[in-house]
Amino acid sequence: MKNKKIEIIIHKFLINTATLDELDILAKWVDKNKSSFQEEVELHHLITGAGEEESTEHLKKNLISAFNHTRLVAGKVKKRNLLLR
Repeated sequence: MKNKKIEIIIHKFLINTATLDELDILAKWVDKNKSSFQEEVELHHLITGAGEEESTEHLKKNLISAFNHTRLVAGKVKKRNLLLR
């Protein structure tokens, strides 16, 4: 779970402005939240255009796939809830 403080620290880390104390806090958080951190980094690279063209295309496909999966799961949950009424 991310809070605003961690979001700010992640952003500062990604733009190379985090302090040593912030890096220590981030390191402890990342130990327990590796996948969330990876998602933040991938999103940052997608938004900023960092990385090679091929990597950016790969990230775009992953984001679209994740979005479509979320919509699919949400639709199934909605249908199931309607059937259970």
